[in-house]
Amino acid sequence: MKIQADVKVHLRNKEVKHRGAMFAQDLVLGLALEAAERARQAVAPGVGPGPHPHKPQSKHIDSGDLMRSIEADVNMVGEQAVATVGSDLPYAVFLEVGWHSAAGNFFRYPFIWPAITATQPSFPPMAAHKAKVWFTGDAGDVVSVPWKFYTIERG
Repeated sequence: MKIQADVKVHLRNKEVKHRGAMFAQDLVLGLALEAAERARQAVAPGVGPGPHPHKPQSKHIDSGDLMRSIEADVNMVGEQAVATVGSDLPYAVFLEVGWHSAAGNFFRYPFIWPAITATQPSFPPMAAHKAKVWFTGDAGDVVSVPWKFYTIERG
């Protein structure tokens, strides 16, 4: 899953452009870390995802490995800060997008997508706070930078 913010600073001032890039990275990383924490909470042992599809005698146990494997990272791709939230465990993708059991039943326990979409209310206050951090000068002057709401891509 990706959280993407398109932050373009249309000024020739290198310092402001640099601050714009740092603002974008900081903002998107903040959102990604929040989403990762929400996802970890959703799959904590004894919490979810559930109901657990295995029979009581199943060898599968809720070890907490999935919870511990969820990470967030951010990279700049051109002028876009792109964060990735996810797990590298092979079974994580099956929980997120679903699978069919041998009996033909379909199971799906998404935990990343709901966590990412739950960060949307955090965006405006987080953006305002991070803008103050990155664009307030020593004299208290604020540099105004146009930005738009971030987009979420499934993938």
